[in-house]
Amino acid sequence: IVRELNREFASDPLLLQWYRGLILRSSTRNQWVGEILEVNEGIMNAVVTVRLPSGTQILSHVNRSFQREVRWEKGTPVIAVVKAPMVHLLSDVGDYELTAENQFQGVVMAIHHDNVTAEVIVSIPSGETVVTTLSAEGIGQPGIREGGTVMACFGADDVILAAVSA
Repeated sequence: IVRELNREFASDPLLLQWYRGLILRSSTRNQWVGEILEVNEGIMNAVVTVRLPSGTQILSHVNRSFQREVRWEKGTPVIAVVKAPMVHLLSDVGDYELTAENQFQGVVMAIHHDNVTAEVIVSIPSGETVVTTLSAEGIGQPGIREGGTVMACFGADDVILAAVSA
């Protein structure tokens, strides 16, 4: 009965959000609640596609042996976490093809900085935000300004997934 209650608990997005606030306290600014859409196992890693409530998808690489241990499958509620320094901002992508699996075009909502670092908050069309940190010199890049359009990107290897055990 406890396993069934855990499954029910883990499938309720409101309870999961509340639980995340109690348990998953971290310094990581980028934390998104979603559910697994797809798991594709490779030789070394599994590529896990997470769908956020808005429909936005995030890709994560998970060690294959770990995936086999936890047996995550479609519908499993998870929290995707990315540390802000792992997010890169580009103001002019041009004709370049980026290798980062997760790419989100958005608008810079806010920049908070001191003499050493800057935190940049980017709003993406789905309503989520992506936060990055840059050196103070990085703010001088063209387009990295409030209201500017940027591409926020990070690799699937930079995404950590956490789930409520059932």
